[in-house]
Amino acid sequence: MSPKTAFILKYRELFKPPCPVQSEEAIEEFTNDFYNLNINDTLYIENIDKIGTSIDKEAQAITIMTYIFKGARFSQVLIRSCIHSGKIYNLLLLFDIE
Repeated sequence: MSPKTAFILKYRELFKPPCPVQSEEAIEEFTNDFYNLNINDTLYIENIDKIGTSIDKEAQAITIMTYIFKGARFSQVLIRSCIHSGKIYNLLLLFDIE
């Protein structure tokens, strides 16, 4: 199983709604795991405006997740909110499993 597939399956299970509030350690691990895959969108600022026009759902999910992580650089509240609301889970559903 590829590291990306392991990441997707792990966090789909962990963040499946209704998702309990996650600890700071779990959020930090999630963020680190995402960045360790080296799939973050380095052009997320430019690409966020293109959301909805691309047919590649996984690329859109990566752009949105990068945007969330960058927006939450100094606070885990945004990521925690996105996890609890199911937004992160729904983004993970857009990833292709290898």
